[in-house]
Amino acid sequence: MFGLALGAAALLAASACGRDGGVPDQELGDLVVGRPAQDHPIDVAAAARDARELGRAVTMPHTRLAELLGPHRLTIKSSLQVTEPGPKNEVVEQLADETELLYGSQSAWRGVMNNSADYGRELLFLDGDLHLRARYQRWHKRPPTDEREPGELRDRLGETAAATWDLLAPAIAVVDHGAVPFAGKPARKLTLTTAARPQKPPAEELAQRKWRELRTVEGVEGEVTLDAQTGAMLQLTLRGTVGFRRDGRTFVMKLSVDSAVSDLGKAPLLTPPDPADVVATPGRLHEVDERDLLLEGIAPPLKAGAGAGAGAGAGDRRRSGKAAPVAPAMNQDAKSAPAAPLAAPAAAAPLPPPAP
Repeated sequence: MFGLALGAAALLAASACGRDGGVPDQELGDLVVGRPAQDHPIDVAAAARDARELGRAVTMPHTRLAELLGPHRLTIKSSLQVTEPGPKNEVVEQLADETELLYGSQSAWRGVMNNSADYGRELLFLDGDLHLRARYQRWHKRPPTDEREPGELRDRLGETAAATWDLLAPAIAVVDHGAVPFAGKPARKLTLTTAARPQKPPAEELAQRKWRELRTVEGVEGEVTLDAQTGAMLQLTLRGTVGFRRDGRTFVMKLSVDSAVSDLGKAPLLTPPDPADVVATPGRLHEVDERDLLLEGIAPPLKAGAGAGAGAGAGDRRRSGKAAPVAPAMNQDAKSAPAAPLAAPAAAAPLPPPAP
């Protein structure tokens, strides 16, 4: 009804990956603003008493979490239910999903997400190639569109906990329970409760997120376990209730997320799909690549990430004259209508006529 899905991309359009160049995210009506990069370590002592510092640990992108923890398994389970109070207390939307990330290294990982609406997707990055498929479909194999894409896809799969935290953050208070062991590592356990004086939700730049400014967080409970040395989140249980209004109607949203790291230091055994289960990935015509190459330094690139910020790999592909791969749709299954691809929007955008 309101697009409240808790998928890997984000909760309630909570975030999306920005790209260098092109139109600013704030000016894109159907996209959202990316999360700012974390440029300094988590202060564990501060996180034990300050929900803002703890929020930095909870919302840490998986690419950064993997740098701190090394090989591991990450499991995330979440649920959402929206009701409209009244005589019937009608449930207008509900969804549950489960995500699993098996991380060996930056060049070897696997992610799977499935939800209660019978949608799902699976990603495998191995030997320099991305393998992608939607639930009930066969695999597509292709190289990344640029060197950042594998990490960005992994971050999207792991964003559910961060998105839930963002909605409940104005009313979260932290209680320190001291040192605890976690899988042989020193850790810090914290309890989450409802703040006595919730903060005012922050202002939202995008029109489709304005409803969040007037939301009321009506209850929070949970616990967090942080790595005592790095501040990486090892375990999270978070429950909360949010009241909000849209289109003159009042709704209540109940959220929950459980996230846990396991198999620390154990690299998963990953193998490529059976070739018989892989279908050809269509190629994209390269007029845009050629136009951006010819006008480099003269006109803004049409392709997101092109130019100085794209890296050597993108430039090599522009000069090769080969068709660039188009990612298969990863947010739909065989039972659904075609949808936008999972990869960077520019990789699958309609091509304009060739430049004069």
